[in-house]
Amino acid sequence: MHYVILFEDEPSLGPDIRAKTLPAHLDFLAANAETIESAGPLAQTDGTPHGGIWIVKADKEADVQ
Repeated sequence: MHYVILFEDEPSLGPDIRAKTLPAHLDFLAANAETIESAGPLAQTDGTPHGGIWIVKADKEADVQ
């Protein structure tokens, strides 16, 4: 089964949070590539970053958690 995971940015962390966490984030995605089949950023209509999305393949919701 596939699950869609939506993430929202936490405004209090500031605009540089994506750049600061990107290397660890990409390492995590690579380490879990067998389960996280697709991932990417989301943006407002004006192009402002606004969270992200993952498509995760798992047998049950508990595995996604």
